[in-house]
Amino acid sequence: MNPSDESLKATESAIFHPYQHQDYYGLDSLFLSPLKSDEIWNLTNVVNVNAPILAFLTLRSFLLKESTGQKLQLSGLHRNWKMYFAKSGYLNMNSSIGTHEFIPGIVPPTDTEVGLELDAVASPDWNSTLKWELKDNGKKTIFFVSAGRKESPTSKNLSELLSQFLVEIQKNDRLTRAYIRKETSSYLYLQSEDQIHPRVFFREDKAEMTEFLLFIAELIPA
Repeated sequence: MNPSDESLKATESAIFHPYQHQDYYGLDSLFLSPLKSDEIWNLTNVVNVNAPILAFLTLRSFLLKESTGQKLQLSGLHRNWKMYFAKSGYLNMNSSIGTHEFIPGIVPPTDTEVGLELDAVASPDWNSTLKWELKDNGKKTIFFVSAGRKESPTSKNLSELLSQFLVEIQKNDRLTRAYIRKETSSYLYLQSEDQIHPRVFFREDKAEMTEFLLFIAELIPA
């Protein structure tokens, strides 16, 4: 099933079935499809914890909360997800997501605080906001999600702020991919070992939703 098929399926039902892939444009099409009432996201087909999917799930849950006041419900959780949620405390940090499945409380949350400053964009100007970090086999993914502005936008362009942040985080790590998504446009950054500067792809793509910001950066040790 390709991303367009996933998006079509999402518009026909309140039950969503994401698949374990890493294509940001495909995830964008599915997770920014029209909002539904009583949404259930079944992760049966996503066996391993997937950082981009978790970031988009966070965004979707914030948008659903802003629009309907409802929680996004998760189902079909593989034990890998249950263990991750139990260890990280993610569900305690994001009250916009719920699940009827049992999540054991094993140990206090660990490795969940992003040790990077995002204060320029992660301000109280948003109704909902979350910074998160995941580590897997030497790879680190950080994401920042916010939705529902309470105040007018900052004078400096958010895309510029995040582009500057991309430069800062590469002092200790090397960027491989990054995705910046706002309600009107997106930026995809791709960088390989033999490139000095990343390739940047810009796309205008309006989502009929409240103001939001999604930032994902995938990093490996420099």
